[in-house]
Amino acid sequence: MRPKVKATAPRSKARKVASAGTGKAGGKPAKSRVRQAKGAVSRAAVEANDETQNKLLLASIEVFGTHGFESASTRLLATHAGVNLQAIPYYFGSKEGLYLAVAEHIASRIRAHMEPLAEKIRSRLDLDENGKARYLPSPDEARGLLVDMLTTFAHLLVSDETASWASFIIREQQHPSAAFDRLYDGGMGRYIGTATQLVAAIVGQPPQSKTVQVQAIGLIGQILIFRSGRAAVLRALGWRNIGTSEFSEIAQMIGRNVSALQASAAGGLAP
Repeated sequence: MRPKVKATAPRSKARKVASAGTGKAGGKPAKSRVRQAKGAVSRAAVEANDETQNKLLLASIEVFGTHGFESASTRLLATHAGVNLQAIPYYFGSKEGLYLAVAEHIASRIRAHMEPLAEKIRSRLDLDENGKARYLPSPDEARGLLVDMLTTFAHLLVSDETASWASFIIREQQHPSAAFDRLYDGGMGRYIGTATQLVAAIVGQPPQSKTVQVQAIGLIGQILIFRSGRAAVLRALGWRNIGTSEFSEIAQMIGRNVSALQASAAGGLAP
């Protein structure tokens, strides 16, 4: 059953225009004005539909994250979003479809934040169809690119938007489902790969090296704690929140750790 969408203001305008008969106002025939009014009604309906779908999607991130897939009933999901229960099958087909859509939404938001810089880095590396870099940056250049990438990711993780993502993502980490594929392939996986390419350039080892891959994942993991362990971070550091000055400390930590990686490689030490 399709949810009913009300667009009362545009419809009343359409009736008013229609009642004008064949007269003219503002230089336009009444029939033309009626068509324009109907178009406004149609656009309002589409916007209302989009708003309903978006409300349900955003509310479901929190509900699924808090209760898990099995315990999150369709009624709870609809109630939390403030929408008609039938909106779930109408927009997403089923609760399963909504769950996967939530994962895809999170992945798309990660891409929106990360992709501009990541694409710049991939273009610089001149990756071939197999993901192998044709251009090998110097350790200094690779260090700068990696610091920029990790700092950009940290900005995303400490933002208010990601607060509702944490529980959902952690559940999928602990008990992966088809939604994890959406999260990994559509979001984090591609940036782990890019970070690995940069670490390889810094330490002078191939990106296929497990040592390089573990180091890249470790650097990313040091940032994840500021979202997944936010309460512990705030308590341990005596912070009330993560604002500009607090983030500056995080950014400096990222720079120091990547520089230490470069220094250990230059000194012949195992990274």
